[in-house]
Amino acid sequence: MKPPTFPAQHDRTLDRVETRSAWFTELQSYWTIPINENSVVTALTVANGSKGDGTDDRIYALTSNPLSIFSMTPESEQIRETSLQGLISPRGNMPFYNIAVDNFGDVLVHEETVSNKLVIPIAKNHVM
Repeated sequence: MKPPTFPAQHDRTLDRVETRSAWFTELQSYWTIPINENSVVTALTVANGSKGDGTDDRIYALTSNPLSIFSMTPESEQIRETSLQGLISPRGNMPFYNIAVDNFGDVLVHEETVSNKLVIPIAKNHVM
């Protein structure tokens, strides 16, 4: 395993929209992730929180072009972007990414074409 690196991280304002459905009375929310027009969300995962009601779950979205991971909670007004550009070297021009969260709360990023893996302990602000 390579030594930890400390990628650039930026906190961005999260555009949250709350609406009521026309058929149901439940409050619905959706968010616009601040990515550029060339970026694509390639993977998404959720880490269950300790409350069990979903309000403290962590949502992770992996984007490509540039490769970044965004993390947020359903209640947050900020989203944290962690740049992963240059940390994985995929083969070819069509990389396939998957993400998951392990039992310790670390985010695992897997690039399938060359089987590269990154471990991202989000709380520690570094990547291995």
